[in-house]
Amino acid sequence: MGKTDEKTTINIWNAENKLVYTETIKKINAFVRPYNFSQMPDGVYTLEIIEGRTVSKKLIFHGVVAPVLKEEATYPEVVKVDPLTGEKSVYKLTIVNPGKVKASIRIFDGNEKLVYSTVESFENIFSRLYNLKEIGLGATLEVEVNGDVKKYVL
Repeated sequence: MGKTDEKTTINIWNAENKLVYTETIKKINAFVRPYNFSQMPDGVYTLEIIEGRTVSKKLIFHGVVAPVLKEEATYPEVVKVDPLTGEKSVYKLTIVNPGKVKASIRIFDGNEKLVYSTVESFENIFSRLYNLKEIGLGATLEVEVNGDVKKYVL
């Protein structure tokens, strides 16, 4: 963080997982942006915010959406990897996903050699610190939740 060339990408996906809007904003301390759904069909949309290695998602219920749909909607998971303040090569992994979940976590060294692998079972939220001092530069943290794999080059 703190680099002037960092960007934030905003994606909006419809219920069929089709990208209906995308925007990239040059990274600044903060921003507020209204999004107008008035011309969009009623339904459930996913707002995805990508800031560096962090991906956040939020469901938006637009217009008349049947209450049953709201109850049955699958809420997208949030996976965050953040450097621990004041600690070199220590990262905090946070996974938020409603319900009982299994996450596969793998760490690769700079040569793409698997150096750590585990499967964690949790309910709603998981958080753990990983000390990568011994692995060196170019480590990759790979997280798989519900078949969706996210890779973070650290």
